Amino acid sequence: MGDVVAAGDARGFGLFLRGLRRGRGLSQETLALRSGLSDRAIRDLERGRVRRPRRATVELLVASLELGPDEADRLRAMALAGSGSADAAHDTVPAQLPADIPDFTGRREVLDRVESLLVRGQADGQAVAVVALAGIGGVGKTTVAVRAAHRVRRRFPDGQLYADLQGARHQPMEPAAVLALFLRALGVPEAALPARLDERSTLLRTRLSGRRVLLVLDNARDAAQVRPVLPGSPSCAVLVTARSRLVGLGGATVVDVDCLDRDEGVALLAAIVGRERVEAEPDAAAELVAACAGLPLAVRIAGARLVARPGWRLRTLADRLASRQRRLDELQLDDLAVRAVFQVAYEQLADPAAPEPSGGAARMFRLLGWLDHESVGEAAAGAALGVDADTAGVLLERLVDAQLLIPQGPGRYRFHDLVRLFAREQALREEPPGELSAALARAVRGYLAALQEANRLLRPGRLLPRLPPEGAAGPAPADPEDALAWLEAEHPSILPIAFQALRDPEQPVLPIACLVDHLQTVMEFWGHGESLEELVGLVDAAAVRAGDGYARALAGMDPARTAWSAPPDEAHQRLETSLRLFEELGAHDGVVRALNRLGMLHLDRDPRRAKGYFDRAMRVCLDHGLRRGEGGLLCNQGLAHQRLGEHDRAADCYERALVVQREIGDRDGLANTVNNLGRLRTEQHRYDEAVACHRESLRVGRHGGNRFWEIEALVSLAAAYRGLGLPQAGLMRVERALELSERLGNGHAEGTALNERAHTLFAMGEHARAAADWRRALERLEQAGSEEATAVRAVLARLPAE
Repeated sequence: MGDVVAAGDARGFGLFLRGLRRGRGLSQETLALRSGLSDRAIRDLERGRVRRPRRATVELLVASLELGPDEADRLRAMALAGSGSADAAHDTVPAQLPADIPDFTGRREVLDRVESLLVRGQADGQAVAVVALAGIGGVGKTTVAVRAAHRVRRRFPDGQLYADLQGARHQPMEPAAVLALFLRALGVPEAALPARLDERSTLLRTRLSGRRVLLVLDNARDAAQVRPVLPGSPSCAVLVTARSRLVGLGGATVVDVDCLDRDEGVALLAAIVGRERVEAEPDAAAELVAACAGLPLAVRIAGARLVARPGWRLRTLADRLASRQRRLDELQLDDLAVRAVFQVAYEQLADPAAPEPSGGAARMFRLLGWLDHESVGEAAAGAALGVDADTAGVLLERLVDAQLLIPQGPGRYRFHDLVRLFAREQALREEPPGELSAALARAVRGYLAALQEANRLLRPGRLLPRLPPEGAAGPAPADPEDALAWLEAEHPSILPIAFQALRDPEQPVLPIACLVDHLQTVMEFWGHGESLEELVGLVDAAAVRAGDGYARALAGMDPARTAWSAPPDEAHQRLETSLRLFEELGAHDGVVRALNRLGMLHLDRDPRRAKGYFDRAMRVCLDHGLRRGEGGLLCNQGLAHQRLGEHDRAADCYERALVVQREIGDRDGLANTVNNLGRLRTEQHRYDEAVACHRESLRVGRHGGNRFWEIEALVSLAAAYRGLGLPQAGLMRVERALELSERLGNGHAEGTALNERAHTLFAMGEHARAAADWRRALERLEQAGSEEATAVRAVLARLPAE
């Protein structure tokens, strides 16, 4: 039919459209419904009453009729030929999107969200949809934007405009130049371009009014660069990419583009180098992606290097990337370099239009990059920089805006792994001699000041060393709940800082020793006291080299090296050395702690000898007014009496300990003492009283946040229920204790929980399951070096052979 229709005849367009509709078995009403056009519009088009069909109308018909390429092109040609030249300029349809990337990988959730947001304005007709993609340099914002634009381009049949705003360069495009670019693409002659920025903005809005056009503004510097280019018609949409989160762009929805996860990164690598190479070396591929920290640019560079060297194994490049010192050097190829992407953002921190205190965000970036934080809070960052927490917060947020730091919640931040390497390079290049060591020393002192206060609030019965803070230490925890929250957030970062300080020969050892001593108490809170053994060994060696007796004495107090993992004679010798050093220094609190630790070391082996150490420690407390130490010592004296079968004297010690602990507000000590009193009542077969004690211990321990005491109370409560003839009630509690101990990774706690569950199961008649638990308990307790392994071994020996 089309062969007899004149191309420039509007009726020919209508006849061709009618033939296409009928060929698909559609009525005019059905086509109208599919396309969103009115029934009358379809009739007028087919009868040739419309001389110049709008481009948007033609594209809606192409989509609703599901035309193939040839039929679609012919329908478009007929519409264009019939439109004449009078409106040719106005009907110019730009198609400026860059080519999509064939090896695009992942990002499904982000793409779906962007697509939904871009068509939102068309659906509600209220306001133009503006979507701003934000993310670290090299994360693939442009790639995501181009893919998203291609996915929705059929919803914008009047055209797609694209411009690289060059926001990362020293001279980004001026808004007036962007407007000129777009107006020319829309058919405005050069001579008709207004000179003034506001007039160009108005003309663009006029040209786009009522039209379905998508604007992609790539690589924007800030909201001010974008604002004049925004259309006014809700039929249009705007997609912006920027390193900063353009929160100042009114009405924009910011969508963060994150790094690839492991599977996405490996899939991208396979798309670049070939699936066969990746499947041949899956471990090397995973290591390579991990070294790139999921940054798509880094993965692409690594992949391109492998493509350029087909003889290389993936393992070759993975091993080269394993070195942190040379990783950024390896991640560059021709004009692509991860370092260059970060350099642009870093240089923008020195913008003279944004003066900042104490060296500003660039200095904060360098010093934080140098420190081995896992993540950092405002107070710790301020301590390292030597400024208060409020000032640090302002600088940290500037780094977030520059996409050089990742927020992890209110007042907490972390580095992307590759950005940290870049920051360290800048620190080594720009910081004056001695400043990096000074920043590390300030960080240690800042953490120590906060730890001292946290331990004072949470464990007031502990006699721990206190050093006066130096410089900006930041706000200390205000109450026990605040201290718990601070410890939960900060303790994973304190360990690496302590290790880093011990590797620096310029650092004084005493603050580090005090930091580690306080940190041991924190780790015990979560049942991880044994995890500091390596760190304490390094403190001990550093203290010997420095000739610092007090630091060496503190190192000798490590519970992991003096209780569970060390042979008794070796542990005893360490503690005797600490005791002698404390006595020589006149450190009475240290003397009490060493004597108490010696007593605990011998409690299960020789309770009478242990009691002698506790009694000596108590005399020192009374002689020197160390009231804080009395509660814990009374509790331990009670343990010794209990081991000796002196139940009344044990109960008296526990009751006296509770008086002291309530007086000084020692919730942590209360939980321990009440639990010990409950165990005593169980030994006396006073099970109702035991249950009441353990419930109270559980309540206090949970309130105080001490997971270790919570496990102890649950295990003890299960034993008391078993004594009452209610093993099922006990099983519920010990299952909870086992879950907690496994989560904490504490072998000793897990062993005691398994031991009690075995006893409970045996009481319920489940002998096979009980035996299996006893075997597992023995393994855990032996690994932890616990004396309880002996009792479990004896139980297993009495069991009948299977």
